[in-house]
Amino acid sequence: MVDGDFTIKANDPDYVIYKLGQWKNNYELNLVGISNEIPVTSVTCRHVLNNMEQIRKSEFEVEGKTVNGLVALPRQMSLDLQKRPLDDLIAQEEVEYNNIIDEVNNLELLDDDEDIDLTGEKYLIYKLMVEKHSITTSKPANQFTLNHHMEELKKLDEKSNQLDNI
Repeated sequence: MVDGDFTIKANDPDYVIYKLGQWKNNYELNLVGISNEIPVTSVTCRHVLNNMEQIRKSEFEVEGKTVNGLVALPRQMSLDLQKRPLDDLIAQEEVEYNNIIDEVNNLELLDDDEDIDLTGEKYLIYKLMVEKHSITTSKPANQFTLNHHMEELKKLDEKSNQLDNI
């Protein structure tokens, strides 16, 4: 995490930067659209779209059908989605995918040369880290982002506990 006064440029490829907000469309399956983190830089948009493509390229066998990761992963995590017909989820994923692509491609972004204060509380900032096997992970780069990240994990944990009690 950052200590002291430190800025980066909006186009720094080592960071992804978001603002808190709401997507234009409603999403139930798309992992990007479920989040309230909206990309604010071109680097972040490329990162989000690339990650989404990689998940979508992943193939899983569900009920005798091959489905992409954007269908399989949310379905695996949600009892409500497991109850719905798989063909409906496949069709819904296609609509959600097209909607999120359109939204990401039409976001109002910061200028690439804009300075971003890493210690501020205006943006959620994650540092991209390459780990074992060339897997890229994102780590909160400041306290504001860490606090938000921990709140999101807490919400997921609470939701998981609710599912365990069913």
